[in-house]
Amino acid sequence: MVQQAYRARFPFPVSGGGASAEELGQLADIVGDLLAGLTTGLDLSAVLNLIANIESLSDSLESGTVSVPVARPPTPPPAPPPAPPPFRAETLTVVSSTDASITVATLMITEEGGFTRDGEPFAGGEVTVTLADGRWLTYALALANGAWTATFQPREIQVSLGVSKDSVSLYTTEAGGFTHNGKAFRSGETVTARNGTVYRMSLGSDGMWSTTAVEP
Repeated sequence: MVQQAYRARFPFPVSGGGASAEELGQLADIVGDLLAGLTTGLDLSAVLNLIANIESLSDSLESGTVSVPVARPPTPPPAPPPAPPPFRAETLTVVSSTDASITVATLMITEEGGFTRDGEPFAGGEVTVTLADGRWLTYALALANGAWTATFQPREIQVSLGVSKDSVSLYTTEAGGFTHNGKAFRSGETVTARNGTVYRMSLGSDGMWSTTAVEP
């Protein structure tokens, strides 16, 4: 009886956008059977409340306002950052701090930010360079504030002054010359030994110095 009364009250007319008439009719049959079984344990007010709730549900179904959540795929995690390009060793040419035409050393920059020279770790020190004319020069390489410097190191040459057992110190210059007591010194100039003897100094083609006593 409850089922018949319920279907008479809610014939579930169908308008566009809602559930089909067949679906609503099936819902009415199920709800009617349920109510028929519950009437033996529920009073009339409880049954009417159930009917009112079902009426509200049927209105929503008919108007298409009942929405069913649509499962969405989980948002994929962000893509990892691209891998850095493979490391490529770079070369660094160090030239003389006073003559840029002279290449003192070629260094390789390591991936860690260090330097190597001839395949060995290099942090600075003395480097000897042989020039095209056969001269060899020594430089002190140092790294300061991210920049390399190559400072020329004069080489001392001791020249004996004849039989006086005295000697004189000459120093090489980067340009290929010599100095004595801080002044430029050329082949043919004279020096005086501590015993007063004057000697003329000559530079041979082999790069060796010789001395000759000058008669007073």
